[in-house]
Amino acid sequence: MRQLLILIACLAIAASCLAQIRPVQTKPVTATTNVIKNVAINGADLSVTITGITYKEGNYTISYTLRNNGNVTVDLQNVTMQGNIYDANGKYVSPGGGMVLKYDGVLNAGQEFKGSLGCTDKNVYKNWNYKYVLKADETNAIAEVNENNNTAEYPIVGYKDAMANVSVATSERPQKISPVTPPVQTPPPPVAPPPAKPLPDLVITSGSITKKPDNTFEVQYTMKNIGAADLEIGINGIRSNGRIPDGTISKCNTYHFSNFPGKVLKPGETYINIYTIAPNLIAMLNSGQQYEYWITIDYIKDIKESNENNNDFKINFRPIF
Repeated sequence: MRQLLILIACLAIAASCLAQIRPVQTKPVTATTNVIKNVAINGADLSVTITGITYKEGNYTISYTLRNNGNVTVDLQNVTMQGNIYDANGKYVSPGGGMVLKYDGVLNAGQEFKGSLGCTDKNVYKNWNYKYVLKADETNAIAEVNENNNTAEYPIVGYKDAMANVSVATSERPQKISPVTPPVQTPPPPVAPPPAKPLPDLVITSGSITKKPDNTFEVQYTMKNIGAADLEIGINGIRSNGRIPDGTISKCNTYHFSNFPGKVLKPGETYINIYTIAPNLIAMLNSGQQYEYWITIDYIKDIKESNENNNDFKINFRPIF
C-alpha cells in the first residue's frame, strides 16, 4: 500500500512539470534595409557617344550625341567637338574633323544634341585597324563636375589601297588585321594616271581688328578662292582659328565657324568673315603693347585644297583700353 501511494505521488509531480512546459515561439526577424539615395549632380556634365560612321567617296561622316547629364543649362556657343584618327597602337594618324557649336543654342539639363562631323580618308587604308576618337569641349570652355566622360571611341575601316611608293617604318605601322600571304600574280601593264582633278585654294587677302563702342574688339577678314575649282561648302562650313602665339601657349584663342550650306565660292570670289574676341580674353593683354594676331582658315584641313600651306594671315594688333 505504501509503495502504491509513492507511485501515485510521482505520477502527479510529473504531470505538473509537463503542464508548465510551453513550446518555444520563434518571432519573425525584421530586416533593416539601407536605402542609398542618388546624389544630384550640382553643375554641368557633358558626355558624348558616337552613334555611327558612314563612308562615301573618300569622306567619312561621324554621327554623335552630346548629352548634358548635369542639372544646369549649358551654352554651346564655345563648346568644341574635335575628332582624331588613331591606329591600333594608339598612334595619331590624321585629324578627324572638328567644329565649334557656335550656332546651336543651349543644352538644358538632361537634354541631348545630335550632330555630325566630316573628315577625309587621308592615311586610312584597307586591312588595318583604326579607331576614331571624338572629344567634346576640348578647350574646357565649360566647367564640369566630371571631365572624364567627354571622349568617345568608335572603330573605323579604311577603303583605299596603301600607296606602294610610300615607305613606312615597321614600328610606325598600325596593327594588321589577319595578314594573309597573297598568291604570286603577274603585275598588270602600267596604266597612265588620270589627270589631276582641279581643286579650290583658300587664302586670306586682308584683315583688321577694330575696337567697338562697347569696348569689344571685332575681327574682320576677307577670304578668297584662288584655286581652279569651286569650293563647295559642306555641313561643317569653313572653320578658322584666331590667336596670339606666346611661346608654347596662345592668347585670345578664338574659333570662328562660317557656315552657309549649299553655297559655292567660285574661283576668284571672296567672302568676308566677322567675329568678336571675348572681352575676358582681351583683358589678359597689356594695353598699348604690340601683338601679332594670327588667323588660320580651315585650320584642321578638312577641306581639300591645291595648297594647304597658305591659310595663315597676320594682323599687327595694339589694344588700347
